[in-house]
Amino acid sequence: MAEQELRAIICPNCGKLVSARAETCVYCGYKNPGLWGVGPKLRQLFQNFGFTQIVTTVCVALYVLALLLNPSAIFRPRGGGLISMLLGFLSPDGAILDRMGMTGLAAILDGRWWTLITAIYLHGSLPHIFFNLLWLRQLAPPVEELFGVSRLIVIFTVSGALGFVVSFIVGIPYTVGASGSIFGLLGALVYYGRSRGGTFGQGVYSQAMQFAV
Repeated sequence: MAEQELRAIICPNCGKLVSARAETCVYCGYKNPGLWGVGPKLRQLFQNFGFTQIVTTVCVALYVLALLLNPSAIFRPRGGGLISMLLGFLSPDGAILDRMGMTGLAAILDGRWWTLITAIYLHGSLPHIFFNLLWLRQLAPPVEELFGVSRLIVIFTVSGALGFVVSFIVGIPYTVGASGSIFGLLGALVYYGRSRGGTFGQGVYSQAMQFAV
């Protein structure tokens, strides 16, 4: 019975019922509306808790864990003036973050490619995690509504990883955070608004541009 329920999904573009494994929506031509049948299973996985809540919980848990693994680093003096001190407030120890999956030039050259994913969920200070999660809660719900949770996961993960690839190319030695993923969500809204057109599309585009500003 459960398997039968997963055979049909709502197309994230036109809202009509289509096969979960259809290559294109028969009504609007949207490509892979069910992500080769994986989409319904992801929706089933996240339906009880929600993508935003899960990511928020994971990020906060890892941030607190990083602080607890070396509490002395919290009170370590930091130079660079008042702004640097504020931005670095409650910063976990760099060595701890490295062990937990921080990425950057050093990690990639060391062959730790998986850090392109793990670093998305790590953060370097209280302001860092606060603002990233604030933007996540603003952007993830509309992206999920427009694209579906399966594509939301893909957009969030791929955007974050690509952001770290850019950091690697420009030679940034160490980096963490979901900023690349956040920009990916914003870009998805801009793309949807521009490609959809019409009153609804223009509304989505205008809202996305307000977020950008």
